[in-house]
Amino acid sequence: MKFYLLFQFSLLSIFFMLIAIKIIFENRPIFIPIKSHMYLLMGLVNMPLIINFMVFLNKKDISNIDGTILIILIIIFILVIFFMVWTITIKKLEEIYLGLGVSNRSFKEALYFSLNKNNLPFEEQLPIIKLTSINTKLKVVQSKDGIRIILEETTDKYILLKIMTGINDYYIENNEIHHDITVKVYIQLSIFMFMFGWGFFFLFSYFL
Repeated sequence: MKFYLLFQFSLLSIFFMLIAIKIIFENRPIFIPIKSHMYLLMGLVNMPLIINFMVFLNKKDISNIDGTILIILIIIFILVIFFMVWTITIKKLEEIYLGLGVSNRSFKEALYFSLNKNNLPFEEQLPIIKLTSINTKLKVVQSKDGIRIILEETTDKYILLKIMTGINDYYIENNEIHHDITVKVYIQLSIFMFMFGWGFFFLFSYFL
């Protein structure tokens, strides 16, 4: 159990730190479909679980396996599978992008650049931007883990991809430093995951 938790928290720690490092060294934010972000996190959480199940299946004498560990693994596996199926069925998640390491000011400039580049006239009605030519609303929500770009009332599933491509083009053409609190949050998460992993490791080693 202690190695499982150490491995799991270490993977998450590396994941969060790599995101922060990528933003800092490439000097531009990361934009990713929120579904892809969720699947990546679930994959990292599941990897130690899958390895443990493989070890379980390959063991000839399954009576030596800790029953508590097995129950915990099965519960986690069922919950993760349920969550994955649930996210797949949520159509609205296909219309949401997550922006990591971007400030409000630079994102606003990038968004206007993309809308003009794609010939999408708009009206700003904060916090919503109305795309008048296609009768669609674009909503931007700021949170500690990044900016969420949400497309509402649309039947064109490619329009958000076009907008995000234009936003990426802006940051490639404009090499400006616009790191926000997201980078600090991800570095802190990385450190916390590392500490939790080793904390559980020593806890199981010396007290259980």
